[in-house]
Amino acid sequence: MRRQVVTDEEGIDLTGIDYPDTNGVPRYLSFLALTVLAANRMAEDTEVSQSNYFRRLREALNLPLDGGRPRGMREGAEADLWEQWCKWLRRQGFQPTAKEGEGSRKYISYPISQTLLRDHDRKRLWRLFHQSGWCTPWDSETLGGHVRQEVAKLPTHLRELLKERGQRYRPLLEAIHETYMDWIGAGSPAPQESQALSRQQVPYLYAELYRYEDPVMGDVDYYLYPKRNRQRATFTLKVDFNGQTYSLQEDQPGWYCPLGPISGAEIDQGRQYTLVGGSEALQKLILPNRDFWILVAQGDSDTEVSGRTPELGTPFILCCRKSLMGDLNLLRQEQLLRWEDERDLEGVPWVELRQCMVISGAWRGIHLKCKALLDALRPSSKMAIHLSGGLKAPHDTAWLAGYGPQVSVYGFLPKVEITVTRLDDDQEIHHNREMETNGSRLPLNWNQPGSYLIEVRHEGEASEKVVRLISWEDLQARKVPQQDQCTSSAGTHRISGALIQVTQEDVP
Repeated sequence: MRRQVVTDEEGIDLTGIDYPDTNGVPRYLSFLALTVLAANRMAEDTEVSQSNYFRRLREALNLPLDGGRPRGMREGAEADLWEQWCKWLRRQGFQPTAKEGEGSRKYISYPISQTLLRDHDRKRLWRLFHQSGWCTPWDSETLGGHVRQEVAKLPTHLRELLKERGQRYRPLLEAIHETYMDWIGAGSPAPQESQALSRQQVPYLYAELYRYEDPVMGDVDYYLYPKRNRQRATFTLKVDFNGQTYSLQEDQPGWYCPLGPISGAEIDQGRQYTLVGGSEALQKLILPNRDFWILVAQGDSDTEVSGRTPELGTPFILCCRKSLMGDLNLLRQEQLLRWEDERDLEGVPWVELRQCMVISGAWRGIHLKCKALLDALRPSSKMAIHLSGGLKAPHDTAWLAGYGPQVSVYGFLPKVEITVTRLDDDQEIHHNREMETNGSRLPLNWNQPGSYLIEVRHEGEASEKVVRLISWEDLQARKVPQQDQCTSSAGTHRISGALIQVTQEDVP
């Protein structure tokens, strides 16, 4: 990268990287990654300034450290690249998060917005963990609740991120949790300012809850839903589950297949399961001891999973200890939360609240005994774009052309302005200045493949989503796992769902 942008005069020339590479990936991506690295290395938050940032950028490019913006890098040049990158991400069906700042931080806010945790933030977190004596292997949600209560001890950059509670909030909790695991893996030391923090072998996997309700009988079962950590195992990982050994099979990116069912006692008390074989570094699969779980439906299936934030207008299931019902009834009396049905869990003092939904944004002044419950239920925005139905490509972020999703807007504002733009040619295909936020559906025909940007705005509030449509010709057949295949007794055919394949010629 340095050879591509640094000139002989120790300046920068970005004109040669503002076009796609031969493989379709933008050539400027390496430079943008370098700017994020520079932002990640910025020092104390009291020094978050252009001089601090450009000093780190000069270090990364091996340029003289004296001076601010490198020569030849005109003011705002990086903003053009960031905007191109955001457009490229949207065309691929992803949601960009890089944003322009204000004042002197107008342009440097692009790379800063991509740094969830800077090196300095991670050191301050290590100090907080050490001073607080937090050696219990908490999950990301529980740890996040404890960190929020100590937010005054954190740098400004991290405090601002914790207050945002937008689409980067859950990735932020995961990043804090990874830092926590690094600290535990290093022996829970007191950090030194000059110490370079290194990644450690993570000894634990964590499990969310996976809920399945039989659509005919109505019976409900809960399962473990193990999450992958950043160390992708190249070996078969096994777990000792109630005296039996099971292999953890990949379900979808970031997750293993559900394991269970589990008992109400395991939900009530939490549990640690022993991981066997493969690696000495991974020791336990942990189901956290929690007071409540929020479970959101997986598409149009009969299953719900925890670990995801429900959007406005999306019903969810709240599984919690009965001791929290005082707080929950207060929220219902204040017309902030509603639910349709309650069901006790067998043998434990827990209850399921079904068809829960947040129905108001007026949460200011509300105080609950359980602060974690308040943080989890309080909405982070006043409006949300809801996608439902359609025909989605398996394990993909795209829908099939002609069968796109139904688009609705939910929120606490009576009307909003909504625009739908086809990104391939920047053509506006729908615009409504007074769209109702009661779940009314947009009259859209999803016939042409491509990427579409849906934008909702109201007096400074904004929300957006990207919908990507692919043609039937681009649909990729999913490889059927070996364990899902069944061979006929004669050994001549293999059955995989509705697919029957001949494995050998029939001999008369």
